[in-house]
Amino acid sequence: MTVRTAWWCAVWVILVVAGAGCAQMPTTLLKQLPPPDLPPEAVDILGAFAFQWTLKTSEIARTPPQEERIGRVVDRLIGAAKQNKKYAEVARKFQWEVKLFKDDQPNAFAFPNGKIGVYTGLFRVTKDDEPKLAAVLAHEIVHALARHMAARMDKELQRTLALAAMKGELKEAGISSDRRKGILIAMGLSSQVADILPFSRMQESEADHEGLLLMAQAGYNPQEAIDFWERMERATDGGGGGRIRELLSTHPSYEARGKQLKEWKPEAQRYYKQYRSSLAGKE
Repeated sequence: MTVRTAWWCAVWVILVVAGAGCAQMPTTLLKQLPPPDLPPEAVDILGAFAFQWTLKTSEIARTPPQEERIGRVVDRLIGAAKQNKKYAEVARKFQWEVKLFKDDQPNAFAFPNGKIGVYTGLFRVTKDDEPKLAAVLAHEIVHALARHMAARMDKELQRTLALAAMKGELKEAGISSDRRKGILIAMGLSSQVADILPFSRMQESEADHEGLLLMAQAGYNPQEAIDFWERMERATDGGGGGRIRELLSTHPSYEARGKQLKEWKPEAQRYYKQYRSSLAGKE
């Protein structure tokens, strides 16, 4: 079971309850419902549940050199996050935990409440370069710190409510069951392309930006993030399909990502230089 599956299994109950419950409500009442606003604590509980599910359904890797490398990088990044004005409160409250999973895909994740997973396949791309590992983990850690999953769940719940309301309106209008299905499928697909996917890409760009700053604050050269994504593109035969592929993806294209990172690099370099200066003062 993939980590994405584990997370959405935890979330699906909420979506089903929302959709099933709303389907029984009058359309006029549905329109009066406030937009979903999930409390962070609820999302944190879901994150902990999904992480436990992942632990039970995935194979833990016992590779001390890689585990130690991950531990060093995570400690530095979390330490920097706890000193970051934007994320300090959340970083101190999270119950951080990290595990290495045996899986060939070059990836990592961070659930709400600070549950981090790294796949062994990631080391095919990062090799022994801790700064490149930091680029990936900083990105994932920012997803957790910025509570991106909560915002994404709110979007999904809003879409569920909207589709439930439309389903009621179509039924009240006397439209046949088959036509209702076709209309709802078209609405679902269009909202995915026009709203959910761009929102996801926006979050990915934010994680790229804030992650670049975080790794610099932790003392890692931000140039390493640019180098990592270029290496990642080569390792995954990435980027083909250009703009069309990006439109249908939850992530920016490699080309767009690289361009943005280069634009943000001067800002990140200032934090990196501050870190290096602070070390010089202690020597």
